[in-house]
Amino acid sequence: MNVHFGRLGLSDAAAIHELFELAFRRSPYGFLAMRTLEDFEEALGSTETTVAVGSWVSGGLVAYSICRRSDRNPYSDVAYLEDIDPANSQLWIGLGTVVHPDFEGRLLMARLLNHRREILAKLNVEHEVGLAAVGNLSSIASIVRAGGILVGLARDENALNYVAYRGNLLNSTQFHGDPAPVNWTDIDGLQKLFRSGRVATDLERKGERQRNLILRSFELLDPMH
Repeated sequence: MNVHFGRLGLSDAAAIHELFELAFRRSPYGFLAMRTLEDFEEALGSTETTVAVGSWVSGGLVAYSICRRSDRNPYSDVAYLEDIDPANSQLWIGLGTVVHPDFEGRLLMARLLNHRREILAKLNVEHEVGLAAVGNLSSIASIVRAGGILVGLARDENALNYVAYRGNLLNSTQFHGDPAPVNWTDIDGLQKLFRSGRVATDLERKGERQRNLILRSFELLDPMH
């Protein structure tokens, strides 16, 4: 499969919205936050505060990922993120990462997230935060494959989500103690560990069907605000 990756702009808003609607119809409720064509046009209208990347196969858009700069930290109640201050360092919030249902299982999301991160790194963006619905195993796996971690839980208008992080804090994070494996569907158990000061750094396969998130205690040696 010949995949092309590149930046998306305002002229791509209709194609992005069409792909979103297709994925929304086929996805379980809560996996995707509602977006309108106007939402995409508004976000893509500002190249200074929005980064959008896409994947094309045979000229058709099959995946996209969008994030936007935020002037506040909406997840300051999450222990790992509490010291991030957008007044002192750039915090970008995910606006959605979607893969065409017919192209799932081909690592497109992880590759797209890495492409987005490369662009943000060139812009000196320190922190990326996004959400993934707790039942969306493919998104969870893609986040971990792309070097992200899960740091807590938060609700949006539709569902309970994992809060995912990638950025400079990882460079100053020391993980210690015995890793705790927890079934990825055990939300109560995961919430207790998040609240006790752990984050999920890996996803492991156990047997034919079971997946465990691996949670570790952490210490921020030199937090960047």
